[in-house]
Amino acid sequence: MRSLVPGHPLMGTQDDQFLCPQSRHAGLPDAAMESAQRQGRLRLLAHGEKVGYTIFETPDQRQLMHLGHPEYNVGRLQAEMERDLARGDVPPPENFDSDHPRTLWRSHRNLLFQQWLWFCYLYFDEKSLFMNLTIVGLFTFLVISLTYMGVTVRRVRAPRLVRGGVRCNGVFYPLSSVEEAILGLLQSKLRATTNDLLGQMARTELSDSQNNKRKSDAVISINKLFRKIANNTLIKVSKDTTDKRQHIYYLKRNVLS
Repeated sequence: MRSLVPGHPLMGTQDDQFLCPQSRHAGLPDAAMESAQRQGRLRLLAHGEKVGYTIFETPDQRQLMHLGHPEYNVGRLQAEMERDLARGDVPPPENFDSDHPRTLWRSHRNLLFQQWLWFCYLYFDEKSLFMNLTIVGLFTFLVISLTYMGVTVRRVRAPRLVRGGVRCNGVFYPLSSVEEAILGLLQSKLRATTNDLLGQMARTELSDSQNNKRKSDAVISINKLFRKIANNTLIKVSKDTTDKRQHIYYLKRNVLS
């Protein structure tokens, strides 16, 4: 078959002549197709000497027709040939060796679908390109603005550590001195050991067990408060793999602003 419009967005990458499986008994008369093109109803893109016009489009390029079978593989073509031969009233195919079948239209098929996708989604004339770039730019600006506004609103509504307690949605929740010391340390370091926390809030007149209990009670109280106001715990506790006597304390992200 022969490409009739080499500079066409769809046909521009095709060879001047290419191969494609085609039924010799299905098609449209050349005279009717040429008449439709003269009347401005069709644009003819490819023609075969024995099969006629096989690829054509409407002038507005919203509809594209291909009468061939670029999607066929060798197995499908051979199966149809054997089916027709069994009927006995269909002549054997031309340009196809059933003993040594080969795919000779792969490049046409791949280029056709590749260019078709490009043509449908990426091809614009200058006016359309400007309009689409403008729409894309406005859409991008809108998405960025909405994302920024959403992040800002979440930050404003998220619990904040303030002097003496936590403020959330305009409500102040007081903290004990131990709870405030623990949160202040974790907010500055994000990660602390048991000794770090005790060094921040331990009282010298109390025993180690008493200070550890004050620390544990404070962590439990903080998590209970944040389950209430943020529906999530704030402090995560895990064992220190290097020292079994120690625990590691973390602040969960995006809970406390």
